[in-house]
Parts: sequence; structure tokens; C-alpha cells
Amino acid sequence: MAEAHHLLSGVHDGSRRLNTLVDSGKLDLSFRYSDNARRVHELMSKYMNVPMSFADACLTALSEASRHPRVFTIDEDFTIYRRKRNRPLDLIIPR
Repeated sequence: MAEAHHLLSGVHDGSRRLNTLVDSGKLDLSFRYSDNARRVHELMSKYMNVPMSFADACLTALSEASRHPRVFTIDEDFTIYRRKRNRPLDLIIPR
């Protein structure tokens, strides 16, 4: 959320619109780093040559735990990352 708000800081009404999405329940914010730290660290180590940021590792780990794992991103690195069992992430990338 912090990164999303940062990226939207230059977009008119961006943060308010993101907050509206959160309030609607359309975004999954249930991820707890303390519950997923081992997996986050594994992912960052696996993709250290990219390198994978902490935020990217958290999103990838969250996608592994979600029933509807769609990731909205402007970061092309997500096309490289894989979920467990080498499955690609289901991405929404605006062009």
C-alpha cells in the first residue's frame, strides 16, 4: 500500500481512488509479513539477480496464498517471477 500510494502521488485523486478500492474490499490486504517472512526471504534470494525488492517478494508471496491471485503492476519484473510450482503470476499491466 505504501508503494502504491507513493506511485499514485503524482496522479490527480490517485490516493483517494486507491483508498476507495480498499474500502470496497476489492483489494486483498490480509498479508502479514510476520506470517510469510520465510517465503519472502526465499523469493528475494531466488531472484537476487533481478533483484527482487521486498515489496515485490511480498506481493508474490501474497499471490501464492490467494484464491484469486491477480497482481496489478507497472513493474515488468513480475513477468519473470514465478509462484510455487513454477507458475507465472496472473498480471494486470497497464500499457
